[in-house]
Amino acid sequence: MNRVADLAPGFAYIEVLVAVLLLALCALPAANAVKNGLNAADAAPARAKALRCMRDKMEAVLAEPYENLLKAQNGTQKTSYSENAANGCVARQVYIDVYQQNGSDDTAKNTVLLRVDVVSPDTNYAFTTLVSP
Repeated sequence: MNRVADLAPGFAYIEVLVAVLLLALCALPAANAVKNGLNAADAAPARAKALRCMRDKMEAVLAEPYENLLKAQNGTQKTSYSENAANGCVARQVYIDVYQQNGSDDTAKNTVLLRVDVVSPDTNYAFTTLVSP
């Protein structure tokens, strides 16, 4: 008698389990990617609003006269231009410091650049710029 002929054609139980396991291992990362994409889409409006608030704060500070910014410079201390979270905006801390120059001519020594930083402790957003007289 031929033993090969006695075996029924088809898949063994272990083969089906291995196939299902492989499919599950491939499907989990794909499902996770779809979930992350949907979460990112939900968070996008909040991030856009936070960026708008940060940009508006930077523009408001830059609209101030240079002399006011020079008086407000505080080094590593936040200035009076800082704001707490309100009206749906994130908290914004404003730092103004004298930007150190290594110039040797008299014009470079007399020109004081200010470094203005607007930082949000609630997010990872930060804007930095230099202001000249």
